[in-house]
Amino acid sequence: MFDALSHLYTSTAPRAALEAGRAAGVHNVLLAGENEAGWSAQSALAGPSVHLAYGYHPWHTAGAIDAEILAAALPRLSEPVAIGEIGLDGSGRHRERLATQEAAFLAQLDLARQRDLPVVLHIVRAHGAALACVDRCQAPPGIVHGFSGSSEVAEEWLRRGFLLSFGHLVCNKQAKRARIAASQVPLERLLVESDSPGGFESPAGINQVLASLSSLRSEPVAVLMRETAANARRLLRLQP
Repeated sequence: MFDALSHLYTSTAPRAALEAGRAAGVHNVLLAGENEAGWSAQSALAGPSVHLAYGYHPWHTAGAIDAEILAAALPRLSEPVAIGEIGLDGSGRHRERLATQEAAFLAQLDLARQRDLPVVLHIVRAHGAALACVDRCQAPPGIVHGFSGSSEVAEEWLRRGFLLSFGHLVCNKQAKRARIAASQVPLERLLVESDSPGGFESPAGINQVLASLSSLRSEPVAVLMRETAANARRLLRLQP
């Protein structure tokens, strides 16, 4: 299995959590960045089954300078397979910083375009603006993580070549929009994630996500395991 998004480097025992995931059958994990403070911790965990994406999460952005700092840091870090977690968050108190977030998002999208790397996106209550940014920058497609939007919004991301990743939210029967979208995404564009340690404690949590998706989509868990892992490898250009 392939966990398409985790922040385990922020946990108190990241290697133990990775081992718990492996014991549960999760043999590949993508660690997504949040800010400069965590990049070295991510880099230290890199390995054949631990893949890295660096970026400034929209909660931690300072503006376009973020991309300059990231570009300067990359030579001293383990090789990334993507840029992220980047994006826009229009929820609650974050909404007042949308202009700053957008400047950082555009600059990091441009960096991904320059380096020909897929992007890992955090988009909350700002899908229209985020889609406009992606169109403007013509960045490589990537992952919309923790997707919680409508089927109509999902179609817009799919049309641009993105894959949609689903996590703990689809296990909640009250999350109707996310569950409807998850039931309709083409299998070849579907990913699963733990978002650990926030969503689940370890990558092992994607077993629960897969079980929920199986009930929503009427596809066997084994098929979902195989295909979501293949999708992640294909997007991130990893060897089988």
